Amino acid sequence: SPMHAETLSRLYYVIEQRQKCGLLCGEEGTGKSLLFQVLARQAKRSQRQVALIDAFGMESDELLWKTLGELGLGNHSGRSRGEQWRLLSDHLHGATSAHQQIVLLFDHVAQATPECRTMIERLLHLPACTKGWVTVMVSCSPLRLKEVPEGIRTQVDLKITLDPLDAYHTSEYVKHALQQAGTDQSLFSVATMHHMQEQ
Repeated sequence: SPMHAETLSRLYYVIEQRQKCGLLCGEEGTGKSLLFQVLARQAKRSQRQVALIDAFGMESDELLWKTLGELGLGNHSGRSRGEQWRLLSDHLHGATSAHQQIVLLFDHVAQATPECRTMIERLLHLPACTKGWVTVMVSCSPLRLKEVPEGIRTQVDLKITLDPLDAYHTSEYVKHALQQAGTDQSLFSVATMHHMQEQ
């Protein structure tokens, strides 16, 4: 929808301006995860290093080795947390020295374990994150915003709110999805479309 396109532009602005942190806030089902996926693809095409992590229910150790894997550094799940942290910190420092921007996208951050959220907060305090070469983006729902550590919220350069789709944009979204699936037929009644919008 136009709203999603505008939100995507604002998210990409955070990356282009090499800001430290962006926050995408929206109700469940409004498209936050999809926007992060599209944003990750766009950022990769512009020769940035990108890690997209769904932090739902994630422990800090898993966050570390998945981030390392997403950045192309291999599988280090067998190493200690300290070793993984040093690898990540050294990689971010090296990227900073080479003027290579890294984008770290953490979806569902409020549903990660407290220890995992603290790890993301710790990332924001690394020297590489303060020099403009590492951008951290997090997403959460408005109802769970208070579960995002204050140490993350105070580092946010731009908060972007994604509103629920209205009836018209819900209809347009479904129409586009059906076209992508290969049909121009209208498969849903008006009542069903209104029910989708209410959900």
